[in-house]
Amino acid sequence: MATKVWKCDHCYGSFFDTENDALKHETSCSFNPSIKQCNTCKSYEETGYPISGSDMRCMNSHSPLYDKTITYFMDDHKVEDFFPCPCWVKE
Repeated sequence: MATKVWKCDHCYGSFFDTENDALKHETSCSFNPSIKQCNTCKSYEETGYPISGSDMRCMNSHSPLYDKTITYFMDDHKVEDFFPCPCWVKE
């Protein structure tokens, strides 16, 4: 039996049972460019190595997130403290 689901327009793999849930998610999705988070910024670069793994960092020296390992850094802070980022640059 087929079931109707809704998908986020910005990220992969986010499916929802109702359109309202999908729209609610899209307003805070980190891949939504209008939110201006790291995932959609030109300055967000991979700096890791094959052995140590992925290490995404902000490479904009004017940003409050400059050269921080975002994943670990954000564990100690609230998202609202940094986004929308004043230094966000469109890809």
